[in-house]
Amino acid sequence: VKTMFKQYKVVGCEGTGNVKMNHVSSYFINLMADNIRKGRQTVVTIRAKLDDPDAVGREEVIIRDATFDKLTLMDWEAKKLTEDDYDFTFTDFEVPVTADA
Repeated sequence: VKTMFKQYKVVGCEGTGNVKMNHVSSYFINLMADNIRKGRQTVVTIRAKLDDPDAVGREEVIIRDATFDKLTLMDWEAKKLTEDDYDFTFTDFEVPVTADA
């Protein structure tokens, strides 16, 4: 099909993301501590689900081969709900088909 528009071809991709959570434990520190000391990369699978009864259907995404770009050991403030904020990269993802879709 002829067109006057310049066309583009995908030649690669990069997977990046961010997860922000209320700090309730040292789970991430414990998960990565031994690997950090040994100079190893911690690789995880992140599974996120949204199942709101007031919304239409359920959503889910699975992120594979995720590695975190940083680890905050301590960032607390009195009388404030602390949030943990983690940037990550990944190499694969899946969006499972649900019965509600």
